[in-house]
Amino acid sequence: MVGGRSARRAHSPDGAVETWAYDGEGNLLVHTDAVGATTLYEYGAFDLLAARTDPDGSTTTYGWDTERRLTSVTNSLGATWSYRYDEVGRLAEETDFIGATTTYTYDTAGRVASVTPATGITRRHTYDILGSVTDIRADTGEHLHYAHDLAGRVTTAVSGTRRREVHSLTFTYGPTGQLVSETVDDNPALRFEYDAVGRRTTRHSPTGSDTSWQWDPTGHLLGLTTDGHHLAFGHDSVGRLTDWRVGELAVRRNHTPRGQLANQDVIAHPTSTLNLGLEPSVQPRALRQDSYAYRPDGYLVDHTTQRDASRVVRRSFDLDPAGRITAVVQDGHATEQYRYDPLGNITDSGSDRREYLGNLLVRDGRTRFHYDAVGRLIRKTTTRLSHAPDVWHYRYNAFDQLTDVTTPDGRHWQYTYDALSRRATKQRLDHDGTVADLIRYTWDGTHLLEQSSGDTTTRWNYQHGSYTPLTQAVSRTSDIDRLWDQRAVDTEFYAIVTDLVGTPIELVDPRTADRVADATTDLWGNTIWHGATDTPLRFPGQYHDPETGLHYNLHRYYNPDTARYLTQDPLGLAPSPNPNTYPHNPTGWTDPLGLVPAACDGTNGKAFEHDYDYHPRIRARGLEDPTGHNFPYSFDDEILRRQPIVQNDGSLLYRADGFLNGKPGYYEIAVNTDRNLIFHRTWRSGS
Repeated sequence: MVGGRSARRAHSPDGAVETWAYDGEGNLLVHTDAVGATTLYEYGAFDLLAARTDPDGSTTTYGWDTERRLTSVTNSLGATWSYRYDEVGRLAEETDFIGATTTYTYDTAGRVASVTPATGITRRHTYDILGSVTDIRADTGEHLHYAHDLAGRVTTAVSGTRRREVHSLTFTYGPTGQLVSETVDDNPALRFEYDAVGRRTTRHSPTGSDTSWQWDPTGHLLGLTTDGHHLAFGHDSVGRLTDWRVGELAVRRNHTPRGQLANQDVIAHPTSTLNLGLEPSVQPRALRQDSYAYRPDGYLVDHTTQRDASRVVRRSFDLDPAGRITAVVQDGHATEQYRYDPLGNITDSGSDRREYLGNLLVRDGRTRFHYDAVGRLIRKTTTRLSHAPDVWHYRYNAFDQLTDVTTPDGRHWQYTYDALSRRATKQRLDHDGTVADLIRYTWDGTHLLEQSSGDTTTRWNYQHGSYTPLTQAVSRTSDIDRLWDQRAVDTEFYAIVTDLVGTPIELVDPRTADRVADATTDLWGNTIWHGATDTPLRFPGQYHDPETGLHYNLHRYYNPDTARYLTQDPLGLAPSPNPNTYPHNPTGWTDPLGLVPAACDGTNGKAFEHDYDYHPRIRARGLEDPTGHNFPYSFDDEILRRQPIVQNDGSLLYRADGFLNGKPGYYEIAVNTDRNLIFHRTWRSGS
């Protein structure tokens, strides 16, 4: 400690160095990252954060009241998000960057009783005797209903309107609490089986497809069997997936000392090679080889690809001080270029300039965008030479879910959702309101499992604990019922090769290891498939709707043309300083739920500046609960910049004061430095 200040240095496994400087009160003043970029912090009364200046020079300021409650956040463009509290300290009102105000009321137990956004449509909440939500009902008549068992688990969940019940979910649980079945409406149930220690071993889908999992004694996934194909997996000493194989196809991966993907090789193996790790008797054929290089702060800067022994294609990425990509350079030529405002909105994409009203995009070249009172996109108009303009109309329900789209050719598409916010159907309506086309969706938690339309069903499987897809199976049946073994004959099965973050880039027939289709993508997710087939899957957690060009992203819809969502983040400013944009660097961040930025290994949060790993228990909880046990993982870097408290066992305890739902308290993280492991992470109310 010098002059009342202290400093801390951290060395990552690859030798990169970061420094933190604190004042005498333990407040972080300066953070310098591994490439020398500096973030500055200023504090006011009660050591509350007053301002933060990021490496690109943009400053965010914070206001607080005398009770140490956050009252305002003013972004680098000068827009303010404000908070007002009632007489007992509960959040009563918040006004966002575009001036839309949401008000909250509470019942006598302090629970949220109503929420009224700027649309004026109030949503009212009711609870059971144990405090679980039983109903959320809007003025429009739209409602969600939940029933719980004595353990607080949801047993039924119903979504509906004033006129009808839209979708009903029924859940049953086993003696040890695991979900054993989920039934949607009057369809066959989705059923699960588990082993003695609670690991899932079997899944029976509503369409009759079975998937089974095999585990080793340490809990690593050894194999997955689905649609008559077996996938085998290999892991390193810390549990990272290093190999997977199906049929004649193998994918092998190497990681950097920091755990980032360094190489991925896609290999066609001879039939004689039966197990991972065995050397084949014949030289394997490399279908694709990718290698990745990173800056010391973890951002991707180079990506090289070689396919079928052809020439090497190299892409490099130019970055601004905030880590945003300003240019994609392929073989020496810039193929994509971007400029951003201080909040991360794209202002120039090379060919078209964009205009914003506050934080809302209002013009992109010949396209204009129009919004409602809460900032939801309701109309898009594109002018065309010598033709009438193309006009798109969008409509939402009381829960901010997109329900209707009218396309320029007059087609009407309608979307329905279950009470867990998952899209249940997509349908095209004729002019008389009858259903002309219908697609039904089946979910396994927050993972899209199946889509069914007419005689065709498509199924997906994913890497364990992530949103990275592994396989796609397409089954087609005739109008008459077929035996299940004959149905299997009519199934097209593909292995999915993904990129660095888990976006599909190739489909391969595992029986022959022949490439069936491959994708060309741009930085923000626009995709063109080449070949005999394709997949609707895009960025992790996203599904492409060809009728709109949008990507369904569970809680929101994403537009890859603008790199923006149609609606604001339901969690407000907690996950990100810009509630409208996709994570700032899509080569390292994803947003599988449309809620919270997530690192490409599936752990919620950004590509962390800290180098700690998470205990598997915390990782699992993060995937189940995207807000990370009451607060987003994106908060962790800030918390870990605080001066730690050394515990008797040598571990470090980090605490940071804050507010959650208008209530004061502190965030707490504990680190085992010997194992470089975060083993405790929680929010504690009170001061």
